[in-house]
Amino acid sequence: MMQAAKTGATVELDEAQYCQLLERSADAVLIQWRNHCVFANGAAARLFGAPSAEKILGRDIVAMTHPDFREFVKQRIELAYGGKHEKFQKIKIHRLVGHPVDIEIMALAINYQGLPALQVVLRDLTSGRAAAETCCEDKNPSRPAHDRLKALTSLVEGLAHDLNNVLMSILGNITLAAASDADELPHSLAVAEQGCYQAHTLVRQLQMLAQGKTPPKKPLDIVKILKEAARQAVTRSNTGVEFELAEPLWQVEANLGQMYQVFGNLFLNAAQAMPTGGVVRVQAKNLEAAEISHGSLPPGRYVALTVADQGVGIASEYLPKVFDPAFTTKPQGKGLGLATVLAIVKNHQGHILVESELGRGTTFHLFLRTSD
Repeated sequence: MMQAAKTGATVELDEAQYCQLLERSADAVLIQWRNHCVFANGAAARLFGAPSAEKILGRDIVAMTHPDFREFVKQRIELAYGGKHEKFQKIKIHRLVGHPVDIEIMALAINYQGLPALQVVLRDLTSGRAAAETCCEDKNPSRPAHDRLKALTSLVEGLAHDLNNVLMSILGNITLAAASDADELPHSLAVAEQGCYQAHTLVRQLQMLAQGKTPPKKPLDIVKILKEAARQAVTRSNTGVEFELAEPLWQVEANLGQMYQVFGNLFLNAAQAMPTGGVVRVQAKNLEAAEISHGSLPPGRYVALTVADQGVGIASEYLPKVFDPAFTTKPQGKGLGLATVLAIVKNHQGHILVESELGRGTTFHLFLRTSD
């Protein structure tokens, strides 16, 4: 039985049902106990190039990791056993057959047959990227149509990427809730509940894209979105957020779900750039287009925002690539997140740019149209 303590009682979960649930996952899932794998689903077998999941049993996830990332994975495992739930991290693994592949990995401490174990979720990045490239490939494309298809592909990839992150966050917080005492239980359930609403919004956006519809926009209070997105992105981390917001800020004309995506990804990116902790500084003020020196914006009123971290920074030669869905500079980075940010901001007739200096951090500047 899968067991977890909950508010002083014991909750028993049917292990067979639990494993059946994991078997349906599109992501590879392993359960590791005492440095060897005791469960692997079908997706894990396909990811590692194994003829069956049984061929993975008994192996150690650290040993299957590329040597450049083994120490990093060991540290994440220790954090997971210590109760720290983190977002997906990017690493490289060895396959039993074939070349190493890029994946995203997340570990979560669980009880397996009454003993402390680790649930490891792995997501293949290579196959998704190849599919996107194949989808957009055309020997003689019409350039405008080709560009629109590439933009749409990036946006859909980003939506699916964010949806998977939200779903794993929900699963993680429900697992934490099952193991929480009475004081911590409400927080874990509240975060899981909020994740359900976010997942619903993302699914709705995917449905609208499939139907060729544009997500509806309305006047929004950006302050509320900023603070909620910051809370969600840095929960259970050693990252702080400081706000310097003009009062009152003009309302922006935008889609609510997409604005949560934009700032959720920016705050998550900032937190990942500061693995040892730090402060994200957020500023916002009202500006007319004529007052904005960054880029050429149509006349009108804008809310100008900056999101600045204290991380390691990005080398100047890499700055032009930061919004490329296939590019990232750090093991725990997510190129898809920033690609989604760019697509959404452009679809809102806004503007975004980035500046960075090695050792001093990175700052994103956004300009969003107001509702006038």
